[in-house]
Amino acid sequence: NFRAGQKEDMLKFSADQMAADIRTVETAAVTGERVAGEEPSGYGLRFETNGSSYLYFIDQGGDELPTVYNAGDTGVRTFVLPQGIQIVSLDPSGAALDLFFVQPRPTLFINGETSDAEARVELKHKDIAQTKTIIINRISGRIDVE
Repeated sequence: NFRAGQKEDMLKFSADQMAADIRTVETAAVTGERVAGEEPSGYGLRFETNGSSYLYFIDQGGDELPTVYNAGDTGVRTFVLPQGIQIVSLDPSGAALDLFFVQPRPTLFINGETSDAEARVELKHKDIAQTKTIIINRISGRIDVE
């Protein structure tokens, strides 16, 4: 089916783009990229289950939980997934997943912790059964799409 093939391609593109966006945020942490004229204490991405977008945010420091998304953090950009693509599950499981990179190495915090070895974001197109999973390895820095 031609349309199913298009939807599979859209799903693969979305997963590859998300992996690239994660790498872009990690690179910002490595280089100490300035945002709005200031150097943040860290750079993060927030994903939400059943979401059709994800948020690139920075932390300027000063809050109690600097390695997770807080209401006072600055949103840099909202990445919107193509129509029909949705985040269907997160691992570690929960309603939200925060990936947060702290300079200079960068150290990756998964939901504010360094105890989990990896995080997963699963995407699905609403009209097909196939899914794609983005796997982020905290220790090696590897980002895979399966």
